[in-house]
Amino acid sequence: MRNMLRTLLVLLVFSFLTNLVLAAGSMSDDDKAAYGKQKKMNEVSREMAKTINQEIVFYGKVVDFEGQPVPGAVVDMHTRIFGVDAPKGNIRRLSVTADGDGRFVAESHGEMISLDDIRKDGYVYKFRYNPMRSVNSAVKELRKGPSFEPDQPIVYRMRKLAPSAYLTSDSLTFGLKDGRVELLDLYEHQWVSPDRVFTHRMGAPYWHADVSFRAEGSGDKFTLFIEALDEGSGFAVQAVEFYEELTRAPDEGYQQKLEVPVPKNKSGVLTLYVKGEGGLFYSRMMVRYWKQDNYDGVRLDVSEATNPTGDKALEFDPERYRQRNRDNDKGNYWKLSRELLRKGEIYIPQAEVNQ
Repeated sequence: MRNMLRTLLVLLVFSFLTNLVLAAGSMSDDDKAAYGKQKKMNEVSREMAKTINQEIVFYGKVVDFEGQPVPGAVVDMHTRIFGVDAPKGNIRRLSVTADGDGRFVAESHGEMISLDDIRKDGYVYKFRYNPMRSVNSAVKELRKGPSFEPDQPIVYRMRKLAPSAYLTSDSLTFGLKDGRVELLDLYEHQWVSPDRVFTHRMGAPYWHADVSFRAEGSGDKFTLFIEALDEGSGFAVQAVEFYEELTRAPDEGYQQKLEVPVPKNKSGVLTLYVKGEGGLFYSRMMVRYWKQDNYDGVRLDVSEATNPTGDKALEFDPERYRQRNRDNDKGNYWKLSRELLRKGEIYIPQAEVNQ
């Protein structure tokens, strides 16, 4: 059987080569010229590849947002190889592990090396944490400095995760003209204008206004007013680089009203914690605001997430969403509502209670 397969393979290869020779012999002058040109380009490309593709020794370091090393982090990278003679494709992938000081060395060959991912339990990596993710090794003058010197590693950041929680969230982009007000129920993530509260409550009797947004001004001068509407409620403004860094609401430091001047021709960002209904529950919020030239008012993009159990933990855990769906499919329904929270009667399966 093996001999028959070998014989068949030889015949197929012979047939292919014969057809190739016949095709070459029957090429027109234009085809021959194009073939010759392509062959020459391939030869030039091979010569260029000898110069462009270099042996790469890449020095890096992984730290958290506090600048502390992340030992054991697995760094996934790839190199790009220039030239036509790359039978396995022009991408080579490699993984290295950071040492006890968070340092790592990646060795490869090609014209460029790039970061793909960093992995470690208890941490998260996102592209936007590290703007510089690729280094060109093809140009000799660039093969120096950070990443090319052992004492100048490129520093990559990961965020250390806080104890996770089940969160509900939403976002909305809208505009506010002078005097206009929008009310937000943070627990149900429902926005309602004051003139529609009565009719809205006909279908949602437990709707409750936690926060109001109001704009005042005209022309290029506007001010945004944000107010917590319940006694004992408020906002704790926390300046962070990334919204997801808001992982646990503080015990104090809340103010009931915020007055925010809206700049002309640029946007502003507020990141803050919200104490809802006097401390019944806690949320996190990011408010982007700007004055748009063709709009006589303030444009807003509001993202918010709430822990419906009343806990201060605000580290989002997608697995808890999946768990709730699985529990619902089994008929093990979670009991979460503002009314149940007020009575202390919310129910979440034991495995899902905040740690």
